[in-house]
Amino acid sequence: MTEPATKAHILDAAERLFAERGFSSTTVKQIARGARVNSALLYYYFGDKERLYRAVLERMVDALVSRTMGRLEADVPPPTRLRGFIEAQVETIIAHPCLPKLFVRELVDH
Repeated sequence: MTEPATKAHILDAAERLFAERGFSSTTVKQIARGARVNSALLYYYFGDKERLYRAVLERMVDALVSRTMGRLEADVPPPTRLRGFIEAQVETIIAHPCLPKLFVRELVDH
C-alpha cells in the first residue's frame, strides 16, 4: 500500500472505532488491528492517539465544509442553493456514515 492509502486506511478504521467506542475506550492496538497494520505505523503517521483522533475529525469536517461551501456559494436562487446545501450534507454522511455518531460523541465527551 502507498503512504496515502495506508494513512487513509488507518483513518477509516479509527473513524469507525472512535464512533463505535468513543475516544477513551478505543486503543491504538484496536485501531491498528482494524486497519490491518502494525501499530507502529499509527505513531509514525500521527504521533499519538490524540493527533489521530484530531486527524479523523479534521478529515470529516473538511469533507463537510468543502462539499457544502461550493453549493452555498453557487450563483443560483436561494431555494436551489439550500437544496444543494442539504444534498452536500447527505453526500458527506453517505461517504462517512460514522460522522453523525462521531460528532455526537465529540459533543458529549468533550
